[in-house]
Amino acid sequence: MFDAIIQCQLPDLFDDGVDSVLDLLQGEVGASGISVPVAVPPMAYLRRSRTDAPRVARSRGGLYFHADDGRYSQTRLRPITADWLKGRDPLDQAAERCRSRGLALWLEVSTTLTGRVATRYPEAATKSVYDDRSPIRLCPVNPDVAEWLRALVADVSQRFSPTALILSDLHTGRRESGVCDVSNGLAGGGGAAELLAICFCESCRQVAARAGVDTEAAARAVRTHLDEALAGPARLDKRLGLFVESLDGPPFLREYLDAQRAAVEHVLHEAVRACAVPLILHRYSDEIWPVRTGGLPSASGLVQMRDVDLEAATTELSRGAADCIRLELSDCARLQPPALVRTLTESAERGVRSVELIHYGTATRADLHIAKQAIRFARRSA
Repeated sequence: MFDAIIQCQLPDLFDDGVDSVLDLLQGEVGASGISVPVAVPPMAYLRRSRTDAPRVARSRGGLYFHADDGRYSQTRLRPITADWLKGRDPLDQAAERCRSRGLALWLEVSTTLTGRVATRYPEAATKSVYDDRSPIRLCPVNPDVAEWLRALVADVSQRFSPTALILSDLHTGRRESGVCDVSNGLAGGGGAAELLAICFCESCRQVAARAGVDTEAAARAVRTHLDEALAGPARLDKRLGLFVESLDGPPFLREYLDAQRAAVEHVLHEAVRACAVPLILHRYSDEIWPVRTGGLPSASGLVQMRDVDLEAATTELSRGAADCIRLELSDCARLQPPALVRTLTESAERGVRSVELIHYGTATRADLHIAKQAIRFARRSA
């Protein structure tokens, strides 16, 4: 069986009417279920569906449910509710509608980008080698963040009993977006931007030091190459992995990154233990120092393609890292229908068991029609 999950932002689901949206996605498109982000980053997008709601959807992010505050007593981070929610708590209704229809419900938690948490708790945010705190990204190595995440996973999975829970944005460092991306225009190229994204907060330095890493040497290597890139015209076009491999001298930076990854993997292990339902780890197809799910039988992988990229999907499958792919529905609009049909069909033949298409609010009827065709052919090949 090949499952097709379509992501719906909670405001879109309720502004357009829960039953109307589910009728469309299940009855016309052939979706097996929906995914709903419930701990979300700040976002803004243009709605394509015809609705009385504002055309521009904008949110500062936060939780799309009222959290059980008692679960968060062991962390200094407190849950922040999304503005849209106000006094409502409609996620229970969405979950019940899915259960009554036999639809799968995946709920998604952003582990490091949930809106406004890093701003309210800057001591828990990632920090660059230049001691600059991110205004939007938390560091999962920070003990308070790790405990906040464990409590959040338990809260969501036990209260709403979804089919699965997706963990996204589980990174110690990744480029920011928009005005928060201070690497825009950096002369050092893509590799320099990735160096700038490495977290050197106190928690990351401590776990690396406990692993025997010379953290100051690692920071010095990053700072030296960034300073050269900032001075120009030298460029650092190598991606982070290739750059680390090419460094001369002791492998301080590799050891530092490996210690960080081990700490994040421990956070993932704790999240799996706290989760009452199967857990899916969301990753990007171009990650450089990816978190590994090995040894976690209840954690599977969801790989997001930057474009409809079967080769990248095949690479991940050959590593045993993913059984699901995520595609932007907007890709459907610029591709001829046979291209998407071929991609999903060949993915199903290679072992991909499900696809998540994002997202309903930005999809046209034509996008959904193309998705319907692709889903039908993929199921025949599964």
